[in-house]
Amino acid sequence: MAKVSSFPHISSLEFETGCQHICTALERIKPHNGGLISADRLTHNGTHYLSIARALPTSETQAKELSSSEEMEVAIEDNDNESSHPKGHHLDAVVLYDVILSPSYQVPVLYFSIKDPSYRYPPTLENLYTYLIPPEFKSQAENAGVIGGITITDHPFTNSPVFFIHPCQTAAVLEACLGAEEATPVTYLLVWLGAVASCAGLSIPIDLAKELSR
Repeated sequence: MAKVSSFPHISSLEFETGCQHICTALERIKPHNGGLISADRLTHNGTHYLSIARALPTSETQAKELSSSEEMEVAIEDNDNESSHPKGHHLDAVVLYDVILSPSYQVPVLYFSIKDPSYRYPPTLENLYTYLIPPEFKSQAENAGVIGGITITDHPFTNSPVFFIHPCQTAAVLEACLGAEEATPVTYLLVWLGAVASCAGLSIPIDLAKELSR
């Protein structure tokens, strides 16, 4: 696979390629145990992005347990057409993670929120730290550490209020974790998931990393 041409930045085509390979690999391995519900490559007005849903822990204890889990059950549907967010269990709250390429920073940006039919989990700091941020990343999130800080903004596609990790530090983090000679679109996104998205409780299964490293 070709290397990322402008590392630590990534083009829209390279980003789409990485998302496609991740979804295909997840469909092949179907990892078990954990809270991941779906991983989809979606399209909004011609822009491709990666959307992942996982079960919401129902207590702070469960949130801590999930943050250390490395294997998750996955249901995959790769959709290249205009699509809405993947659906979770009918009556259960889920955490939605949308990975969207920033046109200005040219790095992936994570937008995430709790989708709940009963509207019990609005985007507040209390809910952020209780249900979404693993304890080991709390100080970074509070002090705008290497991940760049977490704030609330409007989702670029839905206009709904969501949390997002500001991309101002993303390029530097990727440079520190990955060499340009190793940066294919797939390894780029894997490293990004491990270094940035994990701060928001989105961990990738070990089997996925192994499958994509072949």
